[in-house]
Amino acid sequence: MKNWIFAASLSLVVACGAAKILEPTEINAAQAKSTFPEVTLADLQAGKNIYQQHCGGCHPHKKITKFSETQWREITPKMVGKTNKKFNNVINAAGEAQLLQYLVTMSGS
Repeated sequence: MKNWIFAASLSLVVACGAAKILEPTEINAAQAKSTFPEVTLADLQAGKNIYQQHCGGCHPHKKITKFSETQWREITPKMVGKTNKKFNNVINAAGEAQLLQYLVTMSGS
């Protein structure tokens, strides 16, 4: 019984600490055009998928709105570099661009 309570409590703590991964919409794609003129909703969705699949591999997903456009432009290449070093080049240049587009757009910058 004690093990079950511990497991349930741990699951609750982990779930509460995880950041919600924002789903891009057509409205987001339209807003992103001022910063990224060629961006599409498909690009934002691809960026979300990269964020979901790779950015939580080494640390919990960050709250996207916590960082500004400037911060995401600094963070993204560094983290992609670390990810590619650790996981044998899983994110190419196009994927890095989509990830940055997603993060900047969804951060509200």
